[in-house]
This record gives sequence, C-alpha cells and structure tokens, in this order.
Amino acid sequence: MCIQATLFNIPIVAFAENNLSKITINTDYLKAKEKKDFYILGPGDALSIKVTLVKSDLDIDFLVDKEGYATLKRLDRVYVEGLTINELTDLLNKEYSKFIKSPDVELNFISYRPVTFYIDGEITRPGSYIFEQQSLIDSTNKTINKDIKMPTIIDAIKLSGGITHYANLKNIKVKRINSITNGGGEIFTQINLSKVINLEDTSQNIRIYDNDTIFVQRTNEPVAKQIGKAMKSNLNPENIRIFVGGRVNKPGILVAPRGIALNDAIMMSGGSKVIKGPIQFTRYNGEQDFEKRKFRLNNKAGKGSYENPFLNEGDVVYVGKNLFNITSEVINDVTEPFRGIFTFYGLYKVLDD
Repeated sequence: MCIQATLFNIPIVAFAENNLSKITINTDYLKAKEKKDFYILGPGDALSIKVTLVKSDLDIDFLVDKEGYATLKRLDRVYVEGLTINELTDLLNKEYSKFIKSPDVELNFISYRPVTFYIDGEITRPGSYIFEQQSLIDSTNKTINKDIKMPTIIDAIKLSGGITHYANLKNIKVKRINSITNGGGEIFTQINLSKVINLEDTSQNIRIYDNDTIFVQRTNEPVAKQIGKAMKSNLNPENIRIFVGGRVNKPGILVAPRGIALNDAIMMSGGSKVIKGPIQFTRYNGEQDFEKRKFRLNNKAGKGSYENPFLNEGDVVYVGKNLFNITSEVINDVTEPFRGIFTFYGLYKVLDD
C-alpha cells in the first residue's frame, strides 16, 4: 500500500497586509510535532516506561530484543516491533488496566537503534549506510543528553559522499515505512533541498528513520552553481580523491577540488606524455555496477561532456593501453569504492573490458 504524504507540518498561519508579509502563531505551536508519528520500534531500541503518575515498581527500562519483544512487569514478554510510541502506549494502557485502575503509561527513549538507509541516484557513492545508535541519556541513566542530533537528509547525503553535478536538489524522493495506525505499507514524499542550502526552508531537511530509501533525481544539464552552494553548506566535501595513471607525468592518487573535469585532472597530474593511447575512464556506481568509457584525449571537449566528464570520488582515469603499469601496490591505494571489491587482476579486468 502506497500513500502520498508530507512528513512535516507546523501550525503557523501566514498572511499579507499592506504588502508586508506577517506571521502569527497560536498556542497550538507549543504542541507542534510531525504530522504523523513515523518512528517505528524495532530491535535495539531502549526505552523507559512509567505506568502511573505515582512512581512504582512497574517503572523500568527495557530493550526491544532481536526478535522484536520487550519484557515488562506484569505483562511479561510482549511483541512491540512495528509499533509507534503512540500505538504501544495505547495498547499498554489497555493491558495494564487489567491490573491497575486508570493507568497512564508514559514511554520515553533511552537510545535509538542504528538507522540503516539506502540512497541512490545522483550521489557520489550510492548504497546502504548506517548511522550508529544514538543515546539520549548519559551513563548515569538519568541525565538527558541535550547534544543528541538525529540524522537528516543532509547527513545521509554527506555520508554517501555528496551529490553529483547532475543532482536535482529540487526533487529528492523519500520512501518510508508507514505506521499500522495510518494504514501500513509505504509512504512517499518529495524534498526540495535547494531551499535548505539557500536558507529558505530548513524544515525540508527532514529526519531519517530506519529503512528509509532516498533517491536523488537527475537533471538534464549539469548544475555547476549548486555544487558551489553544496560545498559552502557542507553538503559536499570540498575535495575528492581520484586515480590518474598510465602515460601521465605524475600518476597516482590525486586529491582535487570537487567540480574538477577529466582534462583538468590530467593536467594536475603533470599532463599526458607524448606517446599516449586512449583515455580509459571508469566509475563505480554501487552494487558492483561500473560505468566505463574509452575515447581519445580531446582538449577542446566541454566540461561535463562525454569525453570530459566531471569527476566523482573514486573515479579512475587511465591514459594509455598498458594497464599493467598500474602496480598492485598502487591498486591497493585506489580509493574506497574499489577497496575490498576486486583483486588486482579483477580491477585490471574491469578497466580492460
């Protein structure tokens, strides 16, 4: 089941008067929260429960185990995976009413489980990533940690290496598991991240939940300006690492500014030698998917063109035919997308196919 939804809603009423924009708020603002309770409990979540207004021996800390169960006093082992806090609170009030008159269950997080998400599209390193567990209290189990920061869309993009030159920041899709109360299945929303980096609407930088899927759409034309803004907002790292080898004067790992094109990278590597073969360009796109191109060096090719592409973290540019000039020692230093995926011979085959 798929539902189109908006993931955020703050009750602010705006109106215009005498050509001036004004904003009014009411007391509902104090109760503002996300339109739906999207956090769904799962193994690894740690919570505290208070059953009544008066402190009792029923008030304990508990962990959702690997099978999705929690052990609570009087109720023993109960299945909680797949529920939101509100859903579990309602169910526990009903269960505890069998033992206590007018229970008033209150649940609070001690720590969140690690957040696993998948990101694809115009991203430097598409794939599955994990934000480690976030604790809300200190080691005394009492003091609230005010410095806690929940992962957001921007954090997800940073972790995956930043956007490419063809990323459409105005059209980022997010898919999320829906709560049982709200119909189950999946919900979708569209994020306009350009409003965030332009400081127009920071609410678009929504929180990421476990099992979210993010897809950054592609534009038809490279958008050079947005890369500059992305770096200024720390959305993208300032530099990338690429490998330039073969018939160049300074082969090896090149740390270059993001936004560099292939021809510029060759020049930064000392330029190509007089005797040279074709350019062999290889990019890892995730899930063992490689983009490979072979062409002659064209110093007049426009930036972003087929023969002079903008480079991403981990790209391999090789000038000339003799791939065995790349020694196994250098191969071991090739940047992260290749490390651990291929042997020396396997990488040679990828480049040579």
